[in-house]
Amino acid sequence: MKRYKAFMAKYAPAEDANSGIATYGYSTAALLAHIIKQCGDNLTRANIMTQATNIKDFVADLALPGMATSTTPDDWRINKQFQMMRFDGQRWVLFGPILTDEYKTN
Repeated sequence: MKRYKAFMAKYAPAEDANSGIATYGYSTAALLAHIIKQCGDNLTRANIMTQATNIKDFVADLALPGMATSTTPDDWRINKQFQMMRFDGQRWVLFGPILTDEYKTN
């Protein structure tokens, strides 16, 4: 969260850092940067797709503790984990384990 807040203060000070659009954009850009770094100097479409479909346990700055992103050539889904939360009258409170939607092929 500190890196995100610092980024917003430096590069988008007029934007609402609490906006879902801002957090989505930041997280998406961070994942893209991770994929491009994995590519090294080989920035062909084929290699970008190879790297994007072979992400291993990428932990985004804004991810909940214990959540990571992984993809495979057969499962391109980025968001496969979630955790339940409930509103306690003042704020949202996480409860229960992190749940993962496992991809199964036939």
